Amino acid sequence: MYTRSVSLDVLDIDWKNIWLNSGFEGYVPDSQMQRLFHEVVDEVAEKVRPSYGYVLYPNEGSDRTTLRLGGKIFHAGGIISRYLFEAEEFVIFVATAGPEFEALQHRLQCEGDIVKQFMADIIGSEIAEASGRLLSRELEREQSVRTYRVSNRYSPGYCGWPVSEQQTLFSLLPPAPCGITLTDSSLMLPIKSISGIVAVGSKIEKKPYGCAICGRKDCYKNRLRKTE
Repeated sequence: MYTRSVSLDVLDIDWKNIWLNSGFEGYVPDSQMQRLFHEVVDEVAEKVRPSYGYVLYPNEGSDRTTLRLGGKIFHAGGIISRYLFEAEEFVIFVATAGPEFEALQHRLQCEGDIVKQFMADIIGSEIAEASGRLLSRELEREQSVRTYRVSNRYSPGYCGWPVSEQQTLFSLLPPAPCGITLTDSSLMLPIKSISGIVAVGSKIEKKPYGCAICGRKDCYKNRLRKTE
């Protein structure tokens, strides 16, 4: 498995839209809140080391509703599978804000600093997503040498793909990839972590997420689409 640990300054974190990405549309923090926010950011930048990792598997006969790789079958459904089933290979990935971030969150919780704890929660989510974006850019550079294209990232829990298939996904990764473990209920620890599948191949196109079809109101991608 290829893994990479990075510092916060190499991630393309969108600080301007970080409140929007967390569902607080139109919120503009006052000067005091901005000061507190940047205090948390500075501490996170000093202590946290995000990481990501991935493995490649050949396509074993996927179709428009299921993905087949590594001797496993993923019931990703029609919304996701139709974008991925023609891949030559699949990338199974994880990305995380890391255990250092989890320790920081725990410390803020023990101190009872609810405001900073709330801010850290938002920052951690963005770090995990930004790590995933960095992984995608790296894959695009690597696969362009093979004249392969790369799809968007898709995770269990999106667009009707059962969250329980996190268990199948993690079975195709080494134990505790990037320090991430999975509970029996398919919750990743550290919590600020993401995982999923990317398709690579000559027939793959990076199409917009199928939010118009899915329409789930609890998905942050739909919240972003609504405001664009």
